[in-house]
Amino acid sequence: MKKKSYILLLVYCLTVVTSTVFSKEDDTKNNSYSIINLDGDWLYKFGDSPADKNGKPEWLLSDINDTSWKRIDSPIKIKRLAGIKDIWLKKKLPDIKFNGQSLYLSYAINVFEVYLGEKSIYQTDNFNSYGSELPQGWTWYIINLPDDFAGQVLTLHIRSSAGYAGIKGVIQIGSGKDFIYSIIDQNLIKSILGFIFIIAGLVCLLLFISLGELLNNIGFIIAQISMGIWTLTESALTQLVFNAPTFLYYTYHLSLYSGVIGFTLFVETLVAQKYKSAIRRLWKLQITYALIVSIYDLFIRPDHQVLITPFFIFICISIIFFLWVGYRSLKVISAEKRILLIAIAIYALFGLLEVLWYFHNILYNSWASIDAHLIHYGGFFFFGFLTWNIISSYVKVNRQLIVSQSEAIKNQQIAHRAMKNEKEVKEKFMRNLLTSQEDERKRIAGELHDSLGQELLIIKNRALLGAGESCNEEGMRNHLDEISNLSAQAINEVRQITYNLRPFQLDRLGLTKALQSLVNRAESSSEIKFKMFMDNIDNLFPKDLEINIYRIIQEGINNIIKHSNASSVVIMVSKEDTEVCLSVEDDGQGFNVDENNKNEKSGFGLSGIKERASILGGKITIDTSPGKGTVLRIIIPTTKTE
Repeated sequence: MKKKSYILLLVYCLTVVTSTVFSKEDDTKNNSYSIINLDGDWLYKFGDSPADKNGKPEWLLSDINDTSWKRIDSPIKIKRLAGIKDIWLKKKLPDIKFNGQSLYLSYAINVFEVYLGEKSIYQTDNFNSYGSELPQGWTWYIINLPDDFAGQVLTLHIRSSAGYAGIKGVIQIGSGKDFIYSIIDQNLIKSILGFIFIIAGLVCLLLFISLGELLNNIGFIIAQISMGIWTLTESALTQLVFNAPTFLYYTYHLSLYSGVIGFTLFVETLVAQKYKSAIRRLWKLQITYALIVSIYDLFIRPDHQVLITPFFIFICISIIFFLWVGYRSLKVISAEKRILLIAIAIYALFGLLEVLWYFHNILYNSWASIDAHLIHYGGFFFFGFLTWNIISSYVKVNRQLIVSQSEAIKNQQIAHRAMKNEKEVKEKFMRNLLTSQEDERKRIAGELHDSLGQELLIIKNRALLGAGESCNEEGMRNHLDEISNLSAQAINEVRQITYNLRPFQLDRLGLTKALQSLVNRAESSSEIKFKMFMDNIDNLFPKDLEINIYRIIQEGINNIIKHSNASSVVIMVSKEDTEVCLSVEDDGQGFNVDENNKNEKSGFGLSGIKERASILGGKITIDTSPGKGTVLRIIIPTTKTE
C-alpha cells in the first residue's frame, strides 16, 4: 500500500475522533432563532383519563397545581410503561408571542393528540385505533398554534400498544419559519452525507462493473448505499420534506439491516481464508434474522425498541467477532487488505461505542444532548477512504490499459513497418533474382559463344582440314593434337559453367566436403589466408535446401574478396543438437549495414544472404562497422534426415 493510503487512514481516524468529541445536537440551544425549549416543570399521568358529562377528558380540566399529577424535568425522562397504553403530559406555556407561532416535537415515537387548554389542535393518524397504529419510528412534527396560545396549558396525550411511550428529542415553541431554518441548519450536513454515500456507492458500482469485479465487492456497494439511505431517513429534514413516517420507518430499518449484511460480506473478502466460512455463516444468519424481524414488524407491529434492541445486541456480538477475526488475519493477508481491514476495525469499534451509548440512553432513560455521530461521520470517512482506493485502482488500471493500448499501437506500427520492410526486401530480392538470372544467362550465352563456341568451331575446322589434306602423318598428328587440346579446354569450360549453375560436389561428395572445396578454391585463387573449422553437417538438411547454405558461404567469401581488403578469414561451421551455426569473420575494412542496404543495387549481396537464411528458418546477425572488420553469423535449425 502506498504512503498516501496510510496518511488518509490517519486523517480518517483523527477526523472521526474529532467529530465525536466536538459534535453536539443544537435542539436545546437555538440562540440565533426565535425558539424556546419547554424544559422543566412538566406534569404527567399514566393511564386513560375518565370523561366528563360532555365527553371531554377530565384530566384536561384539572388545575395545573393538581397534586395528583407527578412532576418531571423533561418529557424525555418518561420511563417505559408497564402494560399502560396512555401517558398524559401537561405544561403551562410562557406568556410570549411569535410571528407564525408553532409547536415543535422531535423524535416522537408514538401516535399522540395535542390540546391547547381544552381544545384539540392536532391528532396523528390512527390515534383512536388501539393496537392498529402503524409504526411511526422517530418522527418530527411542526404544529401550528392559535394566536391566543400564550399562557395556556399545553397537554399531550400519547398512546402506545407496545408498552412504551415518549419523545426522544425536545418540545419547543417558536416561529415556524425559524423551526424550518433550524432543522435545515442542524440536518443539512447529515442529509448531504447521505447523498454522498449513495452517489459514491453508485459510482463505485459502475467502476466495479467496468473492472469486472462486481461480485467480489458487492458487499461494499450494499453497505455504502445502505449507509446513505439510513443517514437520509434518520434526518429530520427528510422526515419533514416527505412527511411519510411509515415509509421512512420501514426504509430506515431495511437500510440498517442491509448495511450490516453488506458490511459483513465485505469483511469476508478481506479476512484470512480459514475464517471466511465463519463470516459466511454470520451474514447468512443476519439475513435470516432481518427477514424474521421484518415479517414480525410488518404484521405484529411491536414497539421500535422491541425490534432494535436485540438487533443491536446481535451487532455488538458481530463487531467483537469482526475485531477478533481481523486481528487474527493481519499477519497472513496482503498489505492492501491489511490497510482496509484496519479501517474496517476502526469503523466497527466506533460503531460498537455508539451502540453502547444507545444502550446507556435506554438504561437511564435519559437521551443526552450529545450525539456522537460516530456512525455518520465515521462512515463518511471510512467509505471515503475505500472509495478513494477504488477510484485510485480504477485510474491505475485505466492508465495501464492506456499504456498497454499505446504499446500495442506502437507494436502494430513496428510490425507494419517490419512487414513493409520485409515486403520491400522480398521485392528487391525478386528483382535481384530476376536480374541475376538474366545476367547469368547472358554470361553463360557469352561463354558458350565466345569460348566454348569458338573452340568447337576451331575443332570443326581442324577436322575438315585433316580430312581434306593428303594423308600426311605429321600433318594429321598436328591436327589431332590441336583437336585434343581444344577438346580438353572445351570440357573444362563446360565443367566451369556447370559448377557455377550447381556445384557437383554437393551431389557427389556431400555438403561438408563441398564447403571445404569452396574454401580451398577461394584460398588458391586469392592472396587472403583462410582458416576453416567445420563439423560434419551432412544429411542435417533436405537436399533442396543444402544449396542455400552453400550459396550463403559462397556469397560471404565473394563479398570478402571483392570488398573487404581483408588479409585473413575465419570460417566456422558448428552443429548443436537442434541447430547449425555458420560464422564468417574477416579483419577487413568493415562497412555500414544501413547504408549498404540502401545502396545495394545489383547482385544478391546481404539481401540474398538474408533471404536464404529466412528460407532456412535461420537468424542472421551482422557485427561490423567501418574499420573494424565483419562477423557474419547465422543460426539455422536442423532437420535430420538420417
